[in-house]
Amino acid sequence: MSGSYGSVSVHLGANTRITCHAYPDTGPILGVYGGDIALNVQVRKHKAVDAADVANAKALADAVAVYLAECERIYHETHPHTDTGTEVGDRDAAGPAEDAAA
Repeated sequence: MSGSYGSVSVHLGANTRITCHAYPDTGPILGVYGGDIALNVQVRKHKAVDAADVANAKALADAVAVYLAECERIYHETHPHTDTGTEVGDRDAAGPAEDAAA
């Protein structure tokens, strides 16, 4: 077997925090925190971002957009008459959260 290999399964709960730590002189770190887990996604070289890192970030963003669309679709199909007065995903109304842009 060559290249990267591994498997991680994380079940996100209401206590999950998702953040992106951006720094002026190093690559960003995407963090997913909840319960007893801390998952950090970062570029391969601490002080350098290359074309592969940008391509990986784009692929990650594209996959997250599909994940969001599917979550919203399933939520609306299974909660057709739910009107809480807030947008789906409004973490302030739904529970504790940290601003994803922080």
